[in-house]
Amino acid sequence: PPSATVTPPVQPRRRLTFSIDHHYKRLAKDQGRHLPGEPYPLLDMERLVEPGRAMDFQAMLLHPGGEETLPAACSWRFTKVLPTDTSEAPLAYTAEDFGLASSGIGATVVFPAPGTYSVDLRCHEDGESLQVEEEVACLYVRRELRSISEDDRERFMSALKLMDEIQNEEGKSQFGGHYYTLDYFANIHTDLAGDRRVDHMHDGLGFLTQHIAMTNAFELSLQTIDNSIALPYWDFTRDISAMKRKYGENQEAMLLQESEIFSEKWFGSTSSSHHIADGYFAMQQVASNMSTSTHSPYGYLRAPWNLNPSPFVTRYHSLCNAKLKFYEWPTCASHLSLVQTDSWSDFSWDSSYEPHGPVHAWIGGLGGACEEIGARMPEFLTEDEWVDVRNFLFVLLKNAWRQFAVEPPKFCSVDAAEACINRCPEDQFSTLKNVTQFVLLQAANKTNLSDQDLARISRYLSCEHAYWPGDQLEAASPADPVFWPIHPTMERLIHLKNIARPFTDKTWVTTSHDDDSYKLCARDGLVACKGHNPYDQTHWPLISRRSSNAPYEVNTVTNMEVRRAMDMDAYALPYIYDNFHWDHCEEEASTSRPSEHWNREREAEGPYPATTSNSNQEQHLPPHHSALCACRG
Repeated sequence: PPSATVTPPVQPRRRLTFSIDHHYKRLAKDQGRHLPGEPYPLLDMERLVEPGRAMDFQAMLLHPGGEETLPAACSWRFTKVLPTDTSEAPLAYTAEDFGLASSGIGATVVFPAPGTYSVDLRCHEDGESLQVEEEVACLYVRRELRSISEDDRERFMSALKLMDEIQNEEGKSQFGGHYYTLDYFANIHTDLAGDRRVDHMHDGLGFLTQHIAMTNAFELSLQTIDNSIALPYWDFTRDISAMKRKYGENQEAMLLQESEIFSEKWFGSTSSSHHIADGYFAMQQVASNMSTSTHSPYGYLRAPWNLNPSPFVTRYHSLCNAKLKFYEWPTCASHLSLVQTDSWSDFSWDSSYEPHGPVHAWIGGLGGACEEIGARMPEFLTEDEWVDVRNFLFVLLKNAWRQFAVEPPKFCSVDAAEACINRCPEDQFSTLKNVTQFVLLQAANKTNLSDQDLARISRYLSCEHAYWPGDQLEAASPADPVFWPIHPTMERLIHLKNIARPFTDKTWVTTSHDDDSYKLCARDGLVACKGHNPYDQTHWPLISRRSSNAPYEVNTVTNMEVRRAMDMDAYALPYIYDNFHWDHCEEEASTSRPSEHWNREREAEGPYPATTSNSNQEQHLPPHHSALCACRG
């Protein structure tokens, strides 16, 4: 029979495509790192661009066998993909009219805002016309402070300084309606954290979501000044790891002297007079705030219990000249322990304390007439026990005020600062004794005092000495600019959780528990706990989008909606985090876990380890830490 005709296989033709490059992408490749956005499941890191910075596009031809060549001539067209799911909410960014045409095999584009953009590339090669049209995702990328370029550092710090100098009316006129001054954020935070009934920002399950919304709005204000800025985060576990390597132990005091964060380059060193000594915010002052209900007796933007007569941002770095014995700087181990928590309520409650709170405590500290407390009463406690009591005086001060056991003066004068001392109302003296007994129990395990001796110590500690927290350890903590990179570090851990080890229990506890393991908020008997319930609104709007076809809007949202915006199956925020590397933790095998448990890019070697059956219970903070309440409040 005749032989069959064999049809030769169709040879694949060359294909037109393009690459995207920029400074940080090149740096990641040089360092052998994964690219920004790679861990996020809904993102193609090869099609990720960033707002406000130069993105370099390069056309290329892909040939059968993998060879790449450059086409002869090309034209580009970049346009904004217009959202179809619109609403009446204010837009966070305006870029709908963006359009750019360019010719050449390469193009450099600066995208104005987050969103989705279309790239239409047309090239000619050997008489053949080729075309490719793809979409790119434009998102801000938050990076660790010390990893950003010198130019980006200067842009961020200069914009932060402008927010300190330009008030709201002038700023909105110059930069747009989303601009707000630093004092605006500090004022609202102080009002909410300085409420006598309940701290609406801390000591409860709204701590993370409220701070995420606040930071989100703060970042948008920075971006009105310079649209290239993504708020950097400060991975403060790096600093304590550096101290361990250098000194063989934590050495928090040396950290505050040696860390680059507390240098002229960033947030300034601390002078012998406890003020910011140099840098962008040298001799930074707190605002006067007599016009609102929340202010110090001196009229400063501080908590009502803060008797600090100084107008300058104050950092003590100790508690009445005593080391912070009970507040270990957050470590790799404490962050890993938090990430291994599978319950949202546990994670949210614990985040406020050991993994983050001591940073505020070590920076702010406590000062005033308290360094010699105990010297006149050696019969009650030993010298070391009195030192431990000084570790808890800021707790005594705040808790006594919240329970109406002390009353600060209505007004104090810098000229008569020695007279500015709390009054102890007799009708609340039993409450003061209870608060004092709690402090003595936690600090010195003192339980055998007579009622008369307890009364003497209560008056001595609360009614005869004026002492006060540094600004980072109280309700007005945003007055110290180092505040702003702290909380994105905690949000980064949530993103890691949602990517690598999602919560298995997302219950948002809505009642107080009889044991001290966790609650809705720290104020027993206040069922409302305003600000901490799942469907309470956040005190700042959130910049997010309702769907992938919606624009980024400035929306009033609930705590639950903030949490939902971080879920990886419906990610709605205009930014991501650069990576989930903890290389410094790799070097701490003795204090953390094996290296593959940390670095996200090695997850293929095995999943994060499962916690033991009782790990959630074990990971709760000791009762005295829970009862201390978050350090800013």
